[in-house]
Amino acid sequence: MMILGHGQRTDRSAARGGRRFTVTLTAVLLAAALLAGCSLLPKRSESGPGLIENVRVKADVWAVKKGTLTVELTGAAIVVPAREEFYSFQVNGTVGEVRVKRGDRVGRGDVLLRLQTADFALSHARQKLAVENMKLVLRQSLKSGHPDDIMIDRMNLEIEQLKLSRLLDNQSKSELVSAADGIVTFLDDIVAGSKAETYRNVVGVAPSGALRLQYTGDLSAYVGGIRPGMPVAIQVEGATVNARVAGAPLTISQDNGHQQQAETNEDTLFFEFAGPLPDGLTLGASLNFKLELASKPDVLTIPRRALRYENGAVYVQIADADARRAAEVQTGLVTRTEAEIVSGLTEGQLVVISP
Repeated sequence: MMILGHGQRTDRSAARGGRRFTVTLTAVLLAAALLAGCSLLPKRSESGPGLIENVRVKADVWAVKKGTLTVELTGAAIVVPAREEFYSFQVNGTVGEVRVKRGDRVGRGDVLLRLQTADFALSHARQKLAVENMKLVLRQSLKSGHPDDIMIDRMNLEIEQLKLSRLLDNQSKSELVSAADGIVTFLDDIVAGSKAETYRNVVGVAPSGALRLQYTGDLSAYVGGIRPGMPVAIQVEGATVNARVAGAPLTISQDNGHQQQAETNEDTLFFEFAGPLPDGLTLGASLNFKLELASKPDVLTIPRRALRYENGAVYVQIADADARRAAEVQTGLVTRTEAEIVSGLTEGQLVVISP
């Protein structure tokens, strides 16, 4: 059996002790590193959304500035009749002539449509001759002095005059004549040779001054600020024409008892021209308009896209050098693109714009 010497046992013990020391030291260093690493983790902020950690970022910014903030409604409105007069034949017949088309301007007394009356001129001349002949016969009877002849001739003259009146009346019923200056807004699907039915509307005329503009769109954001009589700027062939609100959506809906029509009226706005109708105005034309609802001068403004909302409060992010921080603000008038800042910002500060 081999016996180790004292020196060999001492060397092996020292080696084992060194290894134990190395393992222990490694464990201690690892634990220390873990503890140190925990201290490097960011602490959760206990403050509200009004404060955020400064982070160096690149962002689109906008300078807070003073100016006039205006809320306006713009769009395109259609020319429509405000009132129409409809015409129909009082006798049956065949249409002989259609003298107008939709959109035509007509004057008072202009013939719009006419039935076929080919023999009217001849019949009219013959009946006028019959009346004159009876007048001659009556004068001769008056000279003769026979009471019976005078009575009969007077009755015959009256008959011929009634025939002439009826002929003229029938002729007038065969023509549809405009009662006022205006624009043709309606024309039935009728041509020369078509059968005309009594009391069927075949043509409509909007009297001059009875045209207005109709705008249909989403008015939910404006309905509370629109009132009858508010001025409106209308663009007609490059010129600005003054008009006014003829009926606000809320008042139109309240005046109508039909639910479906009321819902339609909530999205409908009418404008009427403040003066004479502009030249070149045609039915169905589309005209651009601008309706100013509110205006506030000398107020702090920022883009609406800079506003942020959280827990019922309004915030913006202020750019400070290459960092940004949150600040609570109070807004006033807000448009589709801009917002008034009542408090929380000063002129010249830079706010971050949301993408």
